[in-house]
Amino acid sequence: MNATLKNKTSVSQKTRTNSLWPEVGVVVLNWNNYEDSARCLSSLEAITYDSHSVYLVDNDSQDGSGKKLFDEFHDSGVQFVFNERNLGFAAGCNRGIKKALDDGCDYILLLNNDCIVYDKDFIRKSVMASESNKNIGIVGGKILFWPDTQRIWSTGGYIKFWGSEVHIGHGEKDKGQYDRAADRRFISGALMLIKREIFDHLGLLPEVYFFGKEEWEFSTRAARLGYRLLYHPNFSVYHEASNSHDSRDPTYVYNGTLSKILYKRRNLAKLQFWVWFAIYKLYVRHLFSFKYRLHKRRYLQGVRVNVLRQAMIEAVRDAPRTDKISEEMLIDFRNRMRDNDT
Repeated sequence: MNATLKNKTSVSQKTRTNSLWPEVGVVVLNWNNYEDSARCLSSLEAITYDSHSVYLVDNDSQDGSGKKLFDEFHDSGVQFVFNERNLGFAAGCNRGIKKALDDGCDYILLLNNDCIVYDKDFIRKSVMASESNKNIGIVGGKILFWPDTQRIWSTGGYIKFWGSEVHIGHGEKDKGQYDRAADRRFISGALMLIKREIFDHLGLLPEVYFFGKEEWEFSTRAARLGYRLLYHPNFSVYHEASNSHDSRDPTYVYNGTLSKILYKRRNLAKLQFWVWFAIYKLYVRHLFSFKYRLHKRRYLQGVRVNVLRQAMIEAVRDAPRTDKISEEMLIDFRNRMRDNDT
C-alpha cells in the first residue's frame, strides 16, 4: 500500500454517524443555459438516494437563467450559489464544492449541466463502488451520448505524453464491452464522484484553468497520492456534449492549447517540460498543417486550418507569461483574431 494511504481514516466513515449512507453533494454549474440545467435538475428529482443535496452554481449568467432556475427549483430543495462573475468551470464549481463541504458532505459529485440522469439509483451505485475499497478516491462512470444513447462518450481514459486525451470507448456503440469496473488514469469532470479526503489533501479544483484540463490535473495528483481512479459501468448518465461552448470558435482551440501547456508545465519535471515545450512548438509551427490534412475529421469542422494553427501559435506565444487563464485573456484573444480578419 502507498505510504500516503497508511493509517488514514476515511472522513466519510467519521461523519457517518446519523445516516446509513454517506452524504453526497451534487454540484451542477450553469452559465447562460437554462434549458440544459433545468433538464438536469429535473432528472435529479427522481433520485432514490436520500442522503444527498443538490447545489446549482450560477456563473453570473447574463441571460436570466440563474434567476429562472432559482424560481423554478429552490422550493424543491436545490441550494443555489450565485457567483459575482463568470469564473470558468473549476473556480465556478469550487464555490459549490466549498459550500457542500462546509455543509458536511462526505462526497462531492460533479455533474455537467448537460447531463441527464436516467438511473434513479446511480448515486447509491457510485457510493457503493467507492466504499468498496478505501484506496478508491474518485469514481467515474459510463457516460453515454444524448440523444444517441447507444453510443459511448466516455468511460474515463488516459493522457498521452504529447498532451492529447483519450476517452476509452469514445464513439463506440455500447455492446457491453466496458461493463467491467477498471482503473483509469483520469476521470471526466462531467461525472466525477470524489471522496471528501481528496479535497483535504489536494484542495479544491485547480483554478489556473478556465475550462478544461482541471480534471486532468485533479486526477493526476490524486493518483500520485496513491488513490485509485475507478471507472464503474453501473454509474451512468446521458451527456449532450459540447453545449457549453461553440466548437467552431477558435477561442476554444486557444484555451485548450494553453491549458495543455499549463498542465504539462505544472506536472512535469522542469527539464522534462522545457524539452516537451520545445518539441511541441516545432510541431505547432511546422507539422500541424500536415497532420491536419491527414486527419481532418479529428479537428473542428467548419474552421480553416490556418485559423486553427494561428490559435495554437498564439497560445504557445502566451504560455511563458501565463500562470492562470482568465475570461479576460480569452476575450483579448478573440479580439486579436477579429482584428487580424479585418
